[in-house]
Amino acid sequence: MNLFDNIFKKVDIKPLHFGRKVGASTTGKETYDVKKDGTLEEVEFRIYSGAEDTLKLNIYVINDETDSKRQIVETPDQQDFIGGNEDFFTFRTSEELTNNDKIVVEYENTDGSNPHRYKVNMEIDRTGGTLSNLFR
Repeated sequence: MNLFDNIFKKVDIKPLHFGRKVGASTTGKETYDVKKDGTLEEVEFRIYSGAEDTLKLNIYVINDETDSKRQIVETPDQQDFIGGNEDFFTFRTSEELTNNDKIVVEYENTDGSNPHRYKVNMEIDRTGGTLSNLFR
């Protein structure tokens, strides 16, 4: 298949949605097993009102074969996590994903008294597989 064939190929976008209410002093993670090669195109975070930087999110990819961890979003201050209060962040990316990858959304609520909520939306473009496959 060449580039011309890929341009007219049917678009295959996989939306992913993560989100929950995280209890006081709670840590955990949500995962998604990638089933088809693609490219992660966009990540949107929303941290709801009241968190005041006590709710922290970290999004990364783990490859089951190599056990490697790849950070998806890097903050301007080089932190591994996103925090905020009634904030909405959108990150454009072009992270290649294979069917051996797992997307992980890790969360930590350092507020010892209150639960807080978050939502994360992502789009995986599976039309041409990974970017490296697109130009073959």
